[in-house]
Amino acid sequence: MKFLDIRTDFAFKKVFGSEGSKDILLSFLNAVIDFNGRSVCDLTIVDPYNIPMLKGMKDTFVDVKAQLSDGSRVIIEMQVLNHEGFEQRVLYNQEQGLKQGMEKGMEEGMEKGMEKGMEKGVEQNRRDTIINTHRAGVPPATIAQIVQLDVAEVCAVLAQLGQQ
Repeated sequence: MKFLDIRTDFAFKKVFGSEGSKDILLSFLNAVIDFNGRSVCDLTIVDPYNIPMLKGMKDTFVDVKAQLSDGSRVIIEMQVLNHEGFEQRVLYNQEQGLKQGMEKGMEEGMEKGMEKGMEKGVEQNRRDTIINTHRAGVPPATIAQIVQLDVAEVCAVLAQLGQQ
């Protein structure tokens, strides 16, 4: 019986490169790589067709994006020989990680900004309603019902604006 050399890209990809083998790959990485007391707690096998081919890059490979137990992220690649273009690949992977982090940060920032903006908009709308209804002669108790605040809050808003 002949066995494939697990150190070849083809064999490694067949054994470890699918979602079905994710648990095996996770255990394997934790067994062979020292992460200084940390361990791989989650991983994503990178689709090799999403990575542009650079001069000197191998045709088949398994790249793994892993999250360690402390929340940090690492990229793991099986590399038996030094290949021309490896440095370019490392830079590309770093750039992609930065890009994804920036996109996530921008998305979270926009969500928080929109949430804060909506809160301020609701608050401004209440203030405008309080002022306009007060100017129209509506009593504070009725205004409180309209804007769903208690009478003391309505009076405080009017006092701040010198409208009482």
